Amino acid sequence: MELTLIRVAFALSAFAATSPTFSAQGNSATSRRPSPKMMERMTTAEIHDAIRAGKTIVLIPSASTEATGPAIALGKHLVRAQYIAEHIAQELGNALVAPVMPFAPTTDESRFPGTVNLSADAFSRVNEDVAESMVRTGFKYIILMGDHDQNQPLLRTLASKLDEKHRAEGVRVFFSSDAYAKTNKEIDEYLKAKGYPQSRHGGVSDTSLTWAANPDYVHPDRIVVGAPVPPAGSPLSLGAIGIEGDPRRASPELGKMFLEWKIKNGTDEIRKLVSTCAWRATDRPALGSAMGGKRTLEPHTKARSQHSHSEIERNRQRAANRQSEIEAHSVSHHPRNEQEHGQRRKDEPEGGFYVRGHVGKVGLVTPQPQHAEDGN
Repeated sequence: MELTLIRVAFALSAFAATSPTFSAQGNSATSRRPSPKMMERMTTAEIHDAIRAGKTIVLIPSASTEATGPAIALGKHLVRAQYIAEHIAQELGNALVAPVMPFAPTTDESRFPGTVNLSADAFSRVNEDVAESMVRTGFKYIILMGDHDQNQPLLRTLASKLDEKHRAEGVRVFFSSDAYAKTNKEIDEYLKAKGYPQSRHGGVSDTSLTWAANPDYVHPDRIVVGAPVPPAGSPLSLGAIGIEGDPRRASPELGKMFLEWKIKNGTDEIRKLVSTCAWRATDRPALGSAMGGKRTLEPHTKARSQHSHSEIERNRQRAANRQSEIEAHSVSHHPRNEQEHGQRRKDEPEGGFYVRGHVGKVGLVTPQPQHAEDGN
């Protein structure tokens, strides 16, 4: 009997130690946890609700897994990219952060064990698929960002491509570079003005930023002087140990200041990008009422209203056969017009379509040419 009671008491104590209800943190199970910004920490329902509540911006940060001498861990770009993106999202107030892309194209870093080198094509295609996933999720502003030099031109090109593709849907895709390029220039100027020794890869800035973002990724006792820094604009030349210059004056305090600059510059740029493309109702593909009870579709761009003459004629004839009392208008041919008796969802912007009127008859909807604002 005593043995049984001891077992029961032990089980209850173990339960109390692990149960949210009975532990010292017991109220955490019922209390509302802080609103997360990183999507991998959220459930799909939380993401859905966040977008509906107005968090329509998503940041897609790209990093790199690369060697940086004996003192800095391979994941320096990952922890920095996440730190910067999460704090920018916090400042914006209406943004979430997609999981950090951990791999990227590399150069001289590839000579060292642990570096993961991704081809430029693979990097672009993966980021494109991630961005397309965010479009399908329901975000209206997709922001591509990178904390690694080789990421920058590829993300800029990709953002321009995707923005052109999705702009007609009311979705914008931008590349935000100020947290990286602009701030790095400011950091270099500051270090030079303050008399810091010259350094680059694995140098004062590199080490300090990583140290501040996550001290577990820096081993202060292993910080050593590396190879001479090559002329500005030259490719990486990492020498025997993977460092350029003298990083010995690096510090987490310096890194914290630099991170704050990056967060501020990134936040300011993204706000500017988003504010310059505020959508008007007429900018979005939408149905509007016209005289006589007919409805018209306003395409977002002139390009989407350009169709072949043969397609227009086919649809004119089809409209005339269906409803002789309705005047035929020019319309693009869409395969689903025949499959679904002319019915098409109102939120699909491309071309013209048929829609049932208030008397149950089928009327032809005609796209009207429209010049949309560029928004950049």
